[in-house]
Amino acid sequence: MLQSPATEMMRELSTLMLRLFMLVSDNEEAVKIGLAELIIACKQSDSTLFELFKQEQISSATTTLYASKTCKILEELFNLWVTSDALAKHVAFEVKGFEYLLDRMGINRMLALEKNNQLL
Repeated sequence: MLQSPATEMMRELSTLMLRLFMLVSDNEEAVKIGLAELIIACKQSDSTLFELFKQEQISSATTTLYASKTCKILEELFNLWVTSDALAKHVAFEVKGFEYLLDRMGINRMLALEKNNQLL
């Protein structure tokens, strides 16, 4: 299958970015910054996707496709960067990365609804 120049350029850029992310993984401080920025970028991406979907500018299929790609990137970078208990603690408590993941899965919303139901 013949690839367009833009596709080839994006593939090369992706390869270079992955190499950069691998190099960063050797520096704990750089990883901490990267993880914080990754969570911020994912939150912004989710918010933008939701707004575009709400405004009917993109379909549910497109929203789901981009959200799943964001998840895949997040998973790959977590596997590459979260290599110690200290980094896992950083993600969990300082950047609130696990809270973000629970929000993304809807678990925090379900727990809040359950708590409200118990109060009634």
